[in-house]
Amino acid sequence: SGRVGKKLVEYALDDKYQVAAFVRNPDNLKIKHTNLEIFIGDVFNTIEVEKAIKGKDFVLSALSGRSTKPDYSVLSVGMKNIIAGMEKSGIQRVISVAGAGILDDPEYGLRRNRPKYPEIFKLVSAENWKVYEALQKTSVNWTMVCAPEMPEEDRTGIYRATNDYLPIDGKRISAEDVADFILKNLETETTYKKRVGIAY
Repeated sequence: SGRVGKKLVEYALDDKYQVAAFVRNPDNLKIKHTNLEIFIGDVFNTIEVEKAIKGKDFVLSALSGRSTKPDYSVLSVGMKNIIAGMEKSGIQRVISVAGAGILDDPEYGLRRNRPKYPEIFKLVSAENWKVYEALQKTSVNWTMVCAPEMPEEDRTGIYRATNDYLPIDGKRISAEDVADFILKNLETETTYKKRVGIAY
């Protein structure tokens, strides 16, 4: 029910998908549709997560930790519970949203290791790295969509995406276009088991 999550639900419904939304507080979603099923639960609860994703074709994770900062453990613990539920149900595809700090950097190894990397993003980046490590240990076809600054703006459908790196001079991309990219790449095999940097 955050910035990217709401747009994922909205755009998926527009594209005629059957959508199951897993939220703590359904009042934050404010979307009603005959193709939308809402599961109320906590991503820290393995059983609740398992029930929500059972029988689904894709899992899209837009966890952010914005409401729990500076504790961002919802990202890594949540993904571990998602992975467990997927493996139990035989679901093979998950796409999650992350920050650009965990992308490769030709000089410093990772972008988050750069001397001028903002201190404010280091905690969430550390959790995103734990998500990446957890996904690498699975057999599922995962993709982490890694964005820099992500304001709420218009959906343009026009952006650049690069596996493992942020596009050159990429500084920002709207939450709307992050959602657009995810839905357009549900079955794009070249993004399987990759971090994808995305920016204008």
